[in-house]
Amino acid sequence: MDSYSPISGILPPPDKSREARRTVSRLGTGLFVYGVLSAGIVMLAETILALALGEDKYSSLAASPYYVWGLQVLGMYVVALPVLYLMLRRVPRSECRGSGISLGEMATLFLISEAVMTVGALISSYITSIFSFLLGHDIVDRTSELVLGSPAWIVILVAVVIGPIAEELIFRHGLIPALKPYGDRYAIIVSAVAFGIFHGNFSQMIYATALGLILGYVYVRSGSVWYGVVLHVLMNFFGTVPTLLANDSLDRLAGITEDELTGVDAITYMMDSIKVMDIALLQYGLAFGGIVALVNVIKRKSARIPCDVEIPLRKDRLTKATLVNVGAILFIVLCVGEVILSLLP
Repeated sequence: MDSYSPISGILPPPDKSREARRTVSRLGTGLFVYGVLSAGIVMLAETILALALGEDKYSSLAASPYYVWGLQVLGMYVVALPVLYLMLRRVPRSECRGSGISLGEMATLFLISEAVMTVGALISSYITSIFSFLLGHDIVDRTSELVLGSPAWIVILVAVVIGPIAEELIFRHGLIPALKPYGDRYAIIVSAVAFGIFHGNFSQMIYATALGLILGYVYVRSGSVWYGVVLHVLMNFFGTVPTLLANDSLDRLAGITEDELTGVDAITYMMDSIKVMDIALLQYGLAFGGIVALVNVIKRKSARIPCDVEIPLRKDRLTKATLVNVGAILFIVLCVGEVILSLLP
């Protein structure tokens, strides 16, 4: 019960839902500030450079992938991340005492993650195509365009290494210990949803949320952020590098006409086709292995999420405390705004 009858003469206990609301509001405010500050730093840097260099020189600079990646690193990781850390460190935290995860379990989770990412990407692509049809224009996946138009080394450095480390520190190490008193499952779900919608586009939102559930489970089970970092790095590596390796071959295949399939062109066409096919087989093979692994885990019930709850609250009160607070509303509005912008031509 959340309150006592006044007839007993005993003062009612403090309303724990208010504490939950205050905690979620602080977290949401932190993520909101992180998003706004990241974008603000990028816009400020762009404005200063445009004024300093002039239109022609700035246009040439803005076309460089090094410039785009550099601004992202500056805004998200150099400036906004330390500010978010200072904000989140003031939020009460509950220690996650995990028992570690074996190499075999990590391999299983990696395969399941590959299946989730592949299936989620297909679903996202289908949803995006529906919106493209309804809106009457192609919806551009700017993240994929940036990755495909960038040198492999900078993609690996930022998207495969720096990004996963920062995201695990924010959404697992930053959010879950603060939410854990209200239940491990609750903490995993809220952090996963926040992780998913923070991506701000349909191309990534669905599978990012599903992967967030897996990464949250890894964090709670292991008690360490580094297991999730390793898994996240592997997922991003296999999600970007094979595509980069196949991109040149795909471009050449698209540009070869039937009349050109002779001599050297025929050999190039065959080699490019084999390369693309091998990479596709690798990705779909990993996804199939992940589906088999997931079915096996479900049958054996070998991946149970802990149910520890330090501060029990009724589901309706906890849900209301999670959604009806200033920080959560600001964060949701920010993410919805990013989704809307991603749908514009």
